[in-house]
Amino acid sequence: MTLKRPNLFLWLTLAAAWEFDFLFWEKPFGISFPIFVGILLAAGLFLAKQEERAPAWRSLLLLIPVAFFSFMTAVRLEPFTSFMNIAATIILLAVFSHTFLGGQWWRYEFRDYFLGGLSLITDAPVLQTLTFTNQNRQEDAPKLKGVKGAVFWGVLRGLLIALPVVAFFAILLTSADAVFALRFEDFLNFLKIEDIAEYILRGFIILLVSYLLAGVYIHAFYKNHDESLDDERKPWFPAMLGIVESAIVLGSTNLLFISFVVIQFQYFFGGSANIYLDGYTYSEYARRGFGELIAVAVFSLLLFVTLSQITKRETGRQKGVFSALGIVLVSLVLVILVSSFQRLQLYELAYGFSRLRAYSHVFIIWLGILLLAVILLEIRQRQKFLVLVVSIAAIGFVVSLNLLNVDSFIAKQNIARIAKGKGLDIGYLSRLSPDVLPTLWQSYQEKPSSMVAGAIACYAEWYDMDPEEELPWQSFHFSRRNAAAAWAEIEDFPAAKVFQAKFDGKKENWWNAYVVINSRHQHCSNGNRD
Repeated sequence: MTLKRPNLFLWLTLAAAWEFDFLFWEKPFGISFPIFVGILLAAGLFLAKQEERAPAWRSLLLLIPVAFFSFMTAVRLEPFTSFMNIAATIILLAVFSHTFLGGQWWRYEFRDYFLGGLSLITDAPVLQTLTFTNQNRQEDAPKLKGVKGAVFWGVLRGLLIALPVVAFFAILLTSADAVFALRFEDFLNFLKIEDIAEYILRGFIILLVSYLLAGVYIHAFYKNHDESLDDERKPWFPAMLGIVESAIVLGSTNLLFISFVVIQFQYFFGGSANIYLDGYTYSEYARRGFGELIAVAVFSLLLFVTLSQITKRETGRQKGVFSALGIVLVSLVLVILVSSFQRLQLYELAYGFSRLRAYSHVFIIWLGILLLAVILLEIRQRQKFLVLVVSIAAIGFVVSLNLLNVDSFIAKQNIARIAKGKGLDIGYLSRLSPDVLPTLWQSYQEKPSSMVAGAIACYAEWYDMDPEEELPWQSFHFSRRNAAAAWAEIEDFPAAKVFQAKFDGKKENWWNAYVVINSRHQHCSNGNRD
């Protein structure tokens, strides 16, 4: 492969890598991530046009979720949501790069994603080296370019040799003359040479990022990774299991699940009359089995998908038997999932919401949607779209977390429990992300509560709402801005003293902070963390 604009390619990837350093080095996360993603895409599409490599229109569709998830990293600060936004953006960018020319990502199977990721990982570190080496070996390359290249590398080698030589003589001269030493020290202070180790490290990172970016771009522009999808492909794993063996596995699993579901209908779906069972309350019963039921649902789906890949189904009858057993299995798993969802609701009713419970709430819903889609695919004999359905469910899960605003949702649900005579874990609320402060303030305005006021007071002490120095613009974040705006309103509130925490000892020790609610001390450090 031969690049049409190699110099432009090198300088543009180097500029994009420098932007990486400029946006992220020693700066808290913020608007920098969506800006950097935009730079990468703009540089890539510009280079593609220069190289006369047009992207497939289906690949361009991937930029819609990329734009959404990258932008939401500057909107939500809740840790898991932020992590999922970053992960989704990177994964979608990798798929965009790998399917840039073909655009057949919607037809990918699990093996295509695995091999595609492996190909991208191996190509990025070495592909550009081979490309630029071949570029320099072209016999028709102008001699002028060779001269310029020789001059560039000569200058670079000369600087590397000169640096230790100059440093050696500088040490001797500064030792010989005090005035020269002072002037030389002023010169070094001007250049901030004391940070030379940091500059070398940053320069190395810039070169490494530029090197990898060049490999990713070349991987996208000069390899159509979707060509093999047009041919009749052999299964990755050969069908090695007979229909009898698979029927026994599915049938015995179905019998086990049926017995579980029957028992569930007997006493779990039976209503409040069965609130006690062998010494367990509803809340204790819910906490005991929720995680296990989620695991059953996930592993059952994996079992069915694996058997569908390795089971021989040569006749229509064999296909029908396998599909029927599989549909029964997934249907039973759906019932088990409903049981798990009810357990979660009971758990939340007893103890309120936490991040883990909120994640699980959303996950169960999307897992249920995925199971329904699996049944539909099996009925329609469209199993080849399973990976696409799984991808859509995964994207839907992350989108739902963003739209839900997890920390705000937790605050709303837990504050609503106050009206039912339940307590409020102010320690837990005060340790959530800045996403929560506008919700706390709005709730207090709608219905003043000493417990909500205590949560706000503890939050302000934990996050230090009056920082001494402002963050750089690269770290601008909508969540921090909204929290700062809410705090400005709180400080102007006539009774602002109710939002101030007190201390048992030194104010510098946050763990000593407490609020007084109904004549009782409640420490800000208390709180449920599960």
